[in-house]
Amino acid sequence: MAEGYAKYFAKAMKKELHVESRGVDSASHVTITSVEAMREEGIDISSHVPRQFEDRDIDRFDAIVTMGPEVACINTTLNDKKVVYWDIPDPVGQGSDVYRNVRDLIKRMTMELVKSL
Repeated sequence: MAEGYAKYFAKAMKKELHVESRGVDSASHVTITSVEAMREEGIDISSHVPRQFEDRDIDRFDAIVTMGPEVACINTTLNDKKVVYWDIPDPVGQGSDVYRNVRDLIKRMTMELVKSL
């Protein structure tokens, strides 16, 4: 969801940003509930494939956003990168309303981040 919003807001704000999302684990697809929640916003993330964050990725990024405490372990390897810590609850396995609440939180935070870059 964050990658979808970051791309959307970067385009709307006419900012040239290369956006990628990575996670603690990779997966073959995003959850259908995430796809549906973003579709309600007019953003299609159905083709997104979650990729795992690896230490070798660090030099490729100017900013890194962590979405929860489980990724705090990468903090010691971030050098001089801009790091933003978000405490976003993981909606996996929960209902559509939880996904919408998380989506709305990610939307607000992503819009502010893109404005600041």
